[in-house]
Amino acid sequence: MGHATRTDIILDKIKDDYDIYIFASERAYEYLSNKFDNVHEIYGFNTVYENNGVNDVKTFLKGISTFPRDLISNLITFRKISKKFKPDVIVSDFECYSSIYSNLTGIPLISINNMNIMTKCDIEYPKKYIISKLKAELVIRVFIIRAKRYILLTYFYPKIKNNEDTVLYPPVLRKEISSLKPEKGDYVLVYQTSKSNFKLLETLKEIDEKFIIYGFNINKHDQNLIFKEFNESDFFIDMENAKAVITNGGFTLISEALHLKKPIYSNPIRGQFEQTMNAIYLEKLGYGTYDEDIKKESIISFLNNLDKYQKKLDTYDSGSNNDVIYELEESINEYANQ
Repeated sequence: MGHATRTDIILDKIKDDYDIYIFASERAYEYLSNKFDNVHEIYGFNTVYENNGVNDVKTFLKGISTFPRDLISNLITFRKISKKFKPDVIVSDFECYSSIYSNLTGIPLISINNMNIMTKCDIEYPKKYIISKLKAELVIRVFIIRAKRYILLTYFYPKIKNNEDTVLYPPVLRKEISSLKPEKGDYVLVYQTSKSNFKLLETLKEIDEKFIIYGFNINKHDQNLIFKEFNESDFFIDMENAKAVITNGGFTLISEALHLKKPIYSNPIRGQFEQTMNAIYLEKLGYGTYDEDIKKESIISFLNNLDKYQKKLDTYDSGSNNDVIYELEESINEYANQ
């Protein structure tokens, strides 16, 4: 959904300048089809989570079992629609089937995402993650193949390997987030990518704080835990007034929390190196801390040091959406004319 909300922002900025046809799957399709015309549903790729980790075997088996159907169906959909309006450029926010179609047809591909930073930049990380990083790189190289331009969104700025095809820009922010006026309330906001992190919930019950929790798709109170089903309006208000954020390592939520100057405790999903990388740089820059395994003591230490993280956050500059939109439009115009 982070990719979908980012696409929403970008489309809203460029929709009056181009003829655009949009392709998305599952929740992203539902989200975007409520906001734009010409949204077409395709099959997507899903990750299987268990106990706050990626189950590689089940993810692979699920993916390989549906890939032939998904590939054929999606290519037919792309071909049918592209015959009508003859696209000049394909823009992908880390969507693999459009990348395949680009390479089959020769239509130039522009990639705008945060994932390719692993393959296009020199990333610093503890060597114990080398296998996890290699697996992530393999997936990324399969997902996005030979893009003409890589527009990478980031809150940290590693060295670019090839300046000719890669640029770095600050994260794209929803206008609802940009317009918030953050305050420091009496609770901690918790957001989870999957519903499998039950250890976190048991740990939070042992800490003398109030936690507002999203990601479990329920509305209920359980001791000091307040669960809420996801609602954008409520979520924005809860983000605006939280004194800190506990989350996995998802790029979008971390970016929005940083913009609002909220200290972050990150518990990245095991086996998902992109989240681990985000958490490593989060801690390196002093905006928060991370732990692979939830520990009561580390969460308490994090909450006791919010002022330290706040000083670093006061220096964070979230930039402007306009710069990356200008870069995207320049790239579209350049490659559409080739």
